[in-house]
Amino acid sequence: MFRILFVLALVTSCGRSSDKNSHHMSGEDSIISGDQASDESVPQEAKELGLPVAITQNGAIYEVEVDASSREDAVFLIFKDGSLALGSAESQWAISVKRTQFQTNSGTSGSLGFGTFDTEQSDFSAIENCNPSSMSYDEDLPIPGPPGAGTFSGNPVLNAWYNYDSNTHQVSSKNHIYLIAREGECFKFQINAYNDGVYRFTLEDLSHSMELPGEDEGTIPDDEGPVVIDASSTDSTVYLKFLDGNLLITDAMDNWHLSIKRTLFQTNSGTSGSLDFRAGAAEMPFEAMSECSVTGLIADEMLPVPGPPGSGEFSGNAILNDWYDYDVQTHTVSPKDLAFLLSDSKSCFMFQILSYQDGVYELKTTELPVGNISEPEDLSQHLGIDASSSIEAVFIGFHEGQLTATSSDGQWVLSVKRTMFQSNSGSSGDGSFGVYESALTFEDIITCDFETLSFDEALPVPGPPGSGTFSGNPVLNDWYNYDSVTHQVSSKEAVYVVSDGDMICFKIQVLSYIDGLYQVRSEELSLQEEPI
Repeated sequence: MFRILFVLALVTSCGRSSDKNSHHMSGEDSIISGDQASDESVPQEAKELGLPVAITQNGAIYEVEVDASSREDAVFLIFKDGSLALGSAESQWAISVKRTQFQTNSGTSGSLGFGTFDTEQSDFSAIENCNPSSMSYDEDLPIPGPPGAGTFSGNPVLNAWYNYDSNTHQVSSKNHIYLIAREGECFKFQINAYNDGVYRFTLEDLSHSMELPGEDEGTIPDDEGPVVIDASSTDSTVYLKFLDGNLLITDAMDNWHLSIKRTLFQTNSGTSGSLDFRAGAAEMPFEAMSECSVTGLIADEMLPVPGPPGSGEFSGNAILNDWYDYDVQTHTVSPKDLAFLLSDSKSCFMFQILSYQDGVYELKTTELPVGNISEPEDLSQHLGIDASSSIEAVFIGFHEGQLTATSSDGQWVLSVKRTMFQSNSGSSGDGSFGVYESALTFEDIITCDFETLSFDEALPVPGPPGSGTFSGNPVLNDWYNYDSVTHQVSSKEAVYVVSDGDMICFKIQVLSYIDGLYQVRSEELSLQEEPI
C-alpha cells in the first residue's frame, strides 16, 4: 500500500498558490489559509509531489494544515472530494475555525445542519463507521477567558477539543476523534497538532457508513411502558418530535417539537424556533385528559440559567422549565406531578415526566385531539421593551389600540426605567392616566372600570431604607416579586388596567423581565358605560 500523506499547501490570502507546479488542483481547492502564510510553511514533501496523493482503503485519509491564527477573520472550510477546501461565509461551509474557536454550520451559526459527536477515542483507525448516538449543534457559548468575557456562537462538543495549561498558557489537543455529519455526509475528524492558531488535521470520509440518530434506531417505541430519554450530556441537546403517535429522536435542523438538555426544556417556538409549538400545563391529571385546549399555551423566551445570579440566559419555555422541585439540602431534582401539553393549534401532544435521574428521564406520552376553539380571536399585542438603562426612561404612548414608543414631550401614557413605572398623572405628569390591579385573568377582562384608579405619587426608591424617593404609580410598581437570596426579579403576572377615565383604556400584563428587558402584552378595552 502506498502511504503518502496529502498536505494542502498554505498560500496567501489573495488565493495564489505557493507551489507554481501544482497545476493539478484549482486555486480554491488548494487554499486553506486565514491571513497570510509564507512558502516556508509548506511541507517539503508537498513541494516535491506537486499534487495530492491519498491513501484509499474504504475511503481516503487526508492530513491537512490550516492557518487560523488571525484574531479577526475565521477560516471557513468545506468538505470536498473527501478532503477540506477553503470556503467562505457565503458558501456551503461545514466548519469554521478562528484561533481555538470552532463552529459547525448548524444551530446559531448556520442552517446546513452539520452536527458533531465526540467518539472519545484517539485511535483514528479504530473508527470505521459513522454511527453517532447523538449530535451536538451550535449554540451561544462563553468566550474562553475570565468570566464576563462575552459569548460566541460555536459547537459545544468541538470547542472542548483542547487542554489548557494555566501555568505555561499552552494549548494542546486532546486528540479525540469527532464525527462531523449532516444528512448524506459524514467525516471523522481529528486535531493532531496546534501551534498558535496553526492546525494539523486528519480526516476521512465515512459518508458510505452513515447511521445517524433519527433513522430506524432513533424511533422510541410507543408501548405501554415509559419512554426513556437520555439527556445527561452537558454538551449535547436531545431533539425530539412526535410523529404518528410515536416520539422520535431527530436533530436541530429537522422539524423538532421538543428539546432537552439536562433539566432545560425548549419548544420549537418563540426564541427557540419558528414552528410555534407552544407549551402549557394540562388542566387535569394525565389520565383524565381527553382533548387538548390550546389556550394559555406560551412560546419560548430568554430565561435565566438555573444557579446563582449572573449565570447567564438560555432560550426555553417558562412553563416546561417549572417541571421540577429542587431540594437545596440534598441537591436532588424530582418531577412535579404535572402533565404538559405541546401544540401548534393543529396537533397536540401530552407528556408527563415520571422520573429523573442525573439527566435520564422516564416519560409517558400520548396524542390528543385539539378541542373546539370557542374563544374569541386573540387581539392582544405582545411587545418587548428595553428599559435596561438606569439613566433614561422609556416613554410609551397608546395609539389606535396599540402601545407605541414616544417621548417625554409626546402624548405618553406610561414610562418605565428598570423596574420603576410611571403613569402620566399626579406627581409624574399633567395627564390623568391612572392604574388599578384587576382580580380577573387577562382573558376575562373585557370592560374598563376607572372608578378605582390610582395616580402617581412620591414612592420610596427600591433598596435599603433611605435610598430616596421617585415619582411613580403605587399600584403598577407592585408588579414584581424580589428574591433577596438570588437577587432575581420576577413578574407576579398581575393584570393592570390603565385609563384616563375618558377616551383611553387598556389592560397590560408583564410576562417576563430580565435585567431591564420586558415582555408585555396589552389589549384595548371598551369603556364602561356611565349609569343613567
